[in-house]
Order: sequence, then structure tokens, then C-alpha cells
Amino acid sequence: MDSAILVLRNLACGYEFPLLELSLELGRGEHVVVYGPNGTGKTTLLKTVVGLIKPLSGEVLVLGKPPRRGTRVMRNIFYLPETVELPPYLRVGEYAKLVFDIYGERPDAQRIKEGMKLFELESLYGRKLGELSQGQKRKVQLLVAYSLGRELTVLDDPAIGIDDSGEELVRILVEELSEKGAVLVTSRNPIAGLNNVSINEFKGAKPPSSF
Repeated sequence: MDSAILVLRNLACGYEFPLLELSLELGRGEHVVVYGPNGTGKTTLLKTVVGLIKPLSGEVLVLGKPPRRGTRVMRNIFYLPETVELPPYLRVGEYAKLVFDIYGERPDAQRIKEGMKLFELESLYGRKLGELSQGQKRKVQLLVAYSLGRELTVLDDPAIGIDDSGEELVRILVEELSEKGAVLVTSRNPIAGLNNVSINEFKGAKPPSSF
């Protein structure tokens, strides 16, 4: 599609050998959830998409450009890793504003306020991140994804650490972000109401016997 935000063309990703092989396009208003158990290459796929790992072959294009550190296209990508690590001495509101600053933008106070309500963080706005539970920290990360609203949002197992409401919050987040951009998500299980694809659809070649 001419208006594709993300294009994966004959992509093989992995380290010594391909873990996954796929072609995929996501345009504005589209999303996909790639689901499967841990250790199947989901995180490797996302790191390749955002330019942290080089493709073994094929190409990744975001808005027609390969994602590389220091290039302008990177400002159009938000990547949430699986890990839940936040600076403990910053307060929730300070952290949200810091991420906006990293992207070179003024904080969108109204969008942050909406996100605080969505993720039930209103009473925690002035709390230090080190005082929050793992689930609350993850919600803060989702708040930032929501508030920034990049052209491409990439979320690695976003419901991790959150209680039973996690998948529903992720569904709402993906639907919101997909209105103006594209969203690529990984999950251990399918997320009800979203477009789910099994990681088994993208399995790469088996490693040589020497591995």
C-alpha cells in the first residue's frame, strides 16, 4: 500500500540464523498482535522493526525509511520494551514530561490528563515511580505511549505486570493509537477484540545441528 507506515519486506530476523521470516504492511488505522510463548522470537522481531537489531535479510521501512538511530524517522516511532524499568526518583508527571522532551515536543497536558484517567493513575500523578507497584509502573509506560501518539507504536507484551484489567486496557490503547497511526504488538496470548496472528505463522528456518 502506498500509504503504509510500516513495511516488512521478506524480512528474516534473528542472530546466527533466522528465528522469523515474514512480510507485512501496516497502514494508518491498522494494527496487529503477534502472539506466542516466550522464547519464540517476538522481542527479536520488535527490536528489528525499531532498528536495534539489523535484519539478517530483507528490509524494514517506517514511513518509507529504514529505522536507524539518529535519523528523523525515529521521532515517529515509540517502542515499549518488555522490561518495566523506570527512574525511581522521578514522579509520574515528571516522567511523562521527560519523554515528551526526549522527542523534542512540548507536553500535551490534555492528552496526559486523558491518559491518567484511562489508566487510573490520577491519584498517583505526584508519586515517585520507585513507590509504585510493577503493574502501576507498566500503566505509566502505557500512559506515555498513549500521550505521545506516534505514527508507529511498537509494544512488547504491554499487559505484563498488570492485573486482570491489563488486556482490556491494551485493547483500548491499541484502538486509540490506531485511529491516527499503526500499532504492532506482541503478547503471550491473543487479545480479545484485536487482530491476532500466531507467531507460528512466521517461523524461520531451523538452526543448523551445530547450534
